[in-house]
Amino acid sequence: MLEIRQIQSYYEKAKTELEYFRPIQADIYDYVIPSRSNWRNNSIVMGERTDLYIYNNHPQIAAKEFADNMVSLTIPSGTRFFDLTTNDKLSNSDTFHQDIELISERILEKLNSSNFYQAVSESFLDLTAGTGGFSINYDKIRDTLFFTSLDMSKVSFLEDNTGNISYIFRNLGVLDKASQQLLMPDIKFDYDNIELLEVIYPFENSYIYMITDTMFSKVYKKVTSKTNPYIIFRWSKRSGENRGRGILHNLIGLIKMTNTMARDVLDASSLVINPPVVASRNSNLNPNNIRIEPNSIITLDNIDGIKPFPISPNLPFGYQAIASNNQEIDNAFMRNILGQVTTKEMTATEINARMQLANNVLGAAYNRLQNEMLNPLFARVIELLTLNGIIDPLVYGNKKIKLIYSSPIINLDKSIKLQKLMQSIQSTVQATGDLSFVVSAYKLNEFPLYSAKALGADISMLNTQDEVNQTLKSILQAKQQKSMAVSGVNPALNQPINLGGVPNVQ
Repeated sequence: MLEIRQIQSYYEKAKTELEYFRPIQADIYDYVIPSRSNWRNNSIVMGERTDLYIYNNHPQIAAKEFADNMVSLTIPSGTRFFDLTTNDKLSNSDTFHQDIELISERILEKLNSSNFYQAVSESFLDLTAGTGGFSINYDKIRDTLFFTSLDMSKVSFLEDNTGNISYIFRNLGVLDKASQQLLMPDIKFDYDNIELLEVIYPFENSYIYMITDTMFSKVYKKVTSKTNPYIIFRWSKRSGENRGRGILHNLIGLIKMTNTMARDVLDASSLVINPPVVASRNSNLNPNNIRIEPNSIITLDNIDGIKPFPISPNLPFGYQAIASNNQEIDNAFMRNILGQVTTKEMTATEINARMQLANNVLGAAYNRLQNEMLNPLFARVIELLTLNGIIDPLVYGNKKIKLIYSSPIINLDKSIKLQKLMQSIQSTVQATGDLSFVVSAYKLNEFPLYSAKALGADISMLNTQDEVNQTLKSILQAKQQKSMAVSGVNPALNQPINLGGVPNVQ
């Protein structure tokens, strides 16, 4: 187990990197994610306005839409985006399917009845800035999972030697006596006001969770679990760094420039709507109060009466420049990848083309999300549900059950492979001119299960492989009785079959 001073050295290193990222993160959150902005030293207080810098809200809309799309592509609400399986032969038995189906439904039920999707959606918004995170715990009183999206301005972390995020530190702030008793009634603290720190680090295939003060003078709580209660995931990262770099890291310069242009266009527009006027300097107007702004008055020599000040700002250019910049922002967030949809309905080919392009663009990022978010998510959820007796331990026939993800972006790849297989079968028929040749060339008895998985169909409606073999055997035996000209049995049973002119195959 790590010494307290060693943990402190990890914290100091992680905290230094957090502060290194703070300036750019402050700009990103102020201009694009103001609802979650907490990065400046003078952090927002409850009820304070968080949009004082924003004159163009297009980046906010684009970032929110991108985060929502990422959620729908990875963990769509209300649908089961995972399957349970094992390499054991028992996976073909009816008992196995019934047990696994029951466990899967209980996991999905607990996720849907919790605040899972709300917390993850908030975390995916943070992901546009590079790094998102949430914690997972179990509320025994309410008998439910509960998720908390993290304020990433308070979280620092380090990778272990395998590149996984294992050392996590969250500053809980200064807690007074009343807050201590309300939030942590089971802990007796030494001071009426104390700044607390949550620490998580790996130890012997487990994780140690502890609460200490920021000076590491005393450990107030320590708990061991098999999984990490905090899930930290990144969009992409630079070598040698721990914190992620998101799409907004590259966009923030353009966003700030566009925001300034929008402010200038608004100022120019107000001058056109309410232009200043010019008046004679000999009037009773005070020249010290003259300012060129809407509804102001400017005094000049040789002016008779009061006249509008001539203003001709190039507003169309300003609008066009802002629209062009917004288009660049849309492109970076992969909005309308194949162009704007002009009709109410798209063909299957158009939908597939869009999804395939999205898969190509997001494939690398999704691989990181699966490793850093989905895998730890299910490991933690399964541990909590098992400990609380909601599901049975995931061991079947001395084999550990594993997860297979079936989210839309994963199913898209399966669907593409299915289409290529169908094209291959069609090409075989065209090349040979004989449909019966397909029977000997392809494992057609395995095709129903393969296609059902690729299309996301309910596999419980399919027969097991043994049932398929038995049915095919019965059909072939019936054909033998009707016609002695054709003899054979199911090729899946590795027996010879004669297909009329096609050589015998094994």
